Amino acid sequence: MKGLCVFLVLAVAVGFGLLGCSDANDPIVAPADQPQAISLAKGPVVHSVTGNGNIWLDGKMGVLTVNARLYEDGTVGGQLNMIFTAYNPKAKYHGDVVAVTFYENYTFTNGVSGPTAVVWWRESFSEPYVGKYLAIFFVDNGQGSQAAASDWVGPNTWPPADAVSSITPQEIADQAPAFFVPLDVGNVTIH
Repeated sequence: MKGLCVFLVLAVAVGFGLLGCSDANDPIVAPADQPQAISLAKGPVVHSVTGNGNIWLDGKMGVLTVNARLYEDGTVGGQLNMIFTAYNPKAKYHGDVVAVTFYENYTFTNGVSGPTAVVWWRESFSEPYVGKYLAIFFVDNGQGSQAAASDWVGPNTWPPADAVSSITPQEIADQAPAFFVPLDVGNVTIH
């Protein structure tokens, strides 16, 4: 009988604990009732360029990834990564996007045309260029079987600059026309 009493007391104590009885003054709040965190976003994204792929430079493959966003208030975010170690063992670049310019339909002197984006990033990996600014451009010619032609990528500006400047995609292409190449495997999307 004594064992049954102890069991009942324990069962009641566990039952009250499971029902939420406690010494806490604050009630448990369901996720929908919790205050929402303040967003750090600068409004909705109004334009973006995203994608990744392989490109060939002088018969050697490189890989790049871009994720650049232009927010409603004019601020930007995102990152850019490029690895061309087969071309140059020191050619690894990474940085935060600091400026993006979008062109609805840009036509280059070589005949390539389409929605184009110039992306500036601040280098954070490749010595001695850390803290310097570089730009690259992308041309989006559609997705999958609906693509009018291959997406293209231009050379990055050279040498790295101390500040972002107003430069057109054609001016970037003219710096190194041999590096203005189609994206081999992958896709870039400009919204």
